[in-house]
Amino acid sequence: MIIYLLSAPGDFASALMYAFNQRSDTLVMDEPFYGIWLKNNGKKQAFYDEVMLRMECDDANKIHDEIENSEKIKGNIFVKNTMNTVPHMNEHRLLKYHPILLIHDPAETIVSHGIIEPALTTRDLFLEDQVRMYDWLKEKIKEDPIVINSNELKIDGAAILQKVCKILNLSYTDEMLSWPSGPKSIDGFWTQFSNNKVHASTGFQSLSSIQITREDLPKNMITIYNAVLPHYEKLLSHCI
Repeated sequence: MIIYLLSAPGDFASALMYAFNQRSDTLVMDEPFYGIWLKNNGKKQAFYDEVMLRMECDDANKIHDEIENSEKIKGNIFVKNTMNTVPHMNEHRLLKYHPILLIHDPAETIVSHGIIEPALTTRDLFLEDQVRMYDWLKEKIKEDPIVINSNELKIDGAAILQKVCKILNLSYTDEMLSWPSGPKSIDGFWTQFSNNKVHASTGFQSLSSIQITREDLPKNMITIYNAVLPHYEKLLSHCI
């Protein structure tokens, strides 16, 4: 089984990857399409040259081959993806996977990413892209894709993971709820300086205990929040 996470960038995507990495029957992969995205992005970021050398940066089908070959060897593969890499995937092959959409409260995303990207736009929150992906998947696979709210993972990770495992016909284990702190060998090597918070975590609840709301946003970000809120609320209504 290929479990295919589709998320906006954020700590909870990595945390969910860590949770599945605790399973003895599952191999995880961290953003295998990042190299193609980076090459086509036009911005030279940290580790650019190393990414070009170490990752597949041209042929999406080679990456899909690696994912599917790993499934044959291991049985279960959890693939963490960020929504900005989706245009570089082969959508027909994606339909053979088991998608999970991880959504984030836009207020929290705006606060966390506004520090890194001061010129934040609605596109940077990826909620409209996730709605489009949800609708497309539902039309193609004729069933509701799994949608998870990161706030619910924070509140009761066990309940959410139990539901996910039941839908996927996987046995649930409490081992998914905690992991050792520190960088992991499964992390994308380009994240070693940007994942400090999730590296310090030992479970979902240790990531953050503060709920950020609209009232916490800078005034110049309220327009962005209001624009993406309907997309978030639509996906929220489909959460497990």
